[in-house]
Amino acid sequence: MTKISNYEDLDGSSKYKISGRSKIGIILSIVSIGAIFSGLLNSKQKEDIPIPITTDVSMSDINDMNIIINDSSCSDAFFSDVCDILKKDGLLFDTTNDCIDINKDSSTVVTLDQQYSSGSSTLIFAPHSNTRIGDSDSLAISMKSAFDQNGFFVDNIMSSQIGFEKDDNGNVKYNVATDTEKAIDDDKDTSFVTISFGTNNINAEWVAKSIENGLARQKCYLNSYSDGTDLIYCASASDSIDDVANYFSTGSGNLLNYNNINNNSFNDGQAIVNPSVDKMDVFDKNIIFEIDNVKTRAY
Repeated sequence: MTKISNYEDLDGSSKYKISGRSKIGIILSIVSIGAIFSGLLNSKQKEDIPIPITTDVSMSDINDMNIIINDSSCSDAFFSDVCDILKKDGLLFDTTNDCIDINKDSSTVVTLDQQYSSGSSTLIFAPHSNTRIGDSDSLAISMKSAFDQNGFFVDNIMSSQIGFEKDDNGNVKYNVATDTEKAIDDDKDTSFVTISFGTNNINAEWVAKSIENGLARQKCYLNSYSDGTDLIYCASASDSIDDVANYFSTGSGNLLNYNNINNNSFNDGQAIVNPSVDKMDVFDKNIIFEIDNVKTRAY
């Protein structure tokens, strides 16, 4: 195909001049080619944009999870507002303060905290102990996906808080379990997560929608993927990369890349996520979850 730009180099003699009608034809051709190219470009862009997938979950199925919403140092107004929205949307749950009466089998405990983090940061805590039973790992990942989708942008899941504690041998530990985890016996199959908000994150509606979103993801995980596979490992500085990779049945390079680790060592209390999580669509932040056809995306 002759390039239109070639005509710019003509010497202007009469035999090279183009009639007005021909010029119009060329202009129309250029416009047509541009329209076709633009259409192809737009089509390519549309192909690159993921089409939102909506997954509907029954509220009655979520209510079967025996949910407990635990207040840990939240402002009374904020905690009350979140719970009121959850109730209005049809969620059934018990409430408690300071981890009282959460040591129950077959329950799902969501602790809301406003003391540990500050500003706009949002932290999500998974179990500190690797011997826990239940589905707390998936609950933490579900909540991270949900809060990320609603604009809270949780950096990383954590598996311990900074604290000061002596073990049975008198050794001091600086990475300790959350109060929620300490209140639940190891032999309970309770699933639990702590979500810590900074004082700037006080939009109760967005928090409530994110909790619903996370619970919907957790329910889908329990229905489709729960097979006893460990999803989060609380590492210590003495753990080797290869050992943790073998623990997850993956390669060390894959483990490091997925967890954005740039060195060959762990920190005490560091949460290491199983790379297989990436293949589970229930944790996909592009999927929109609805509960009885009501969206759990906050905007």
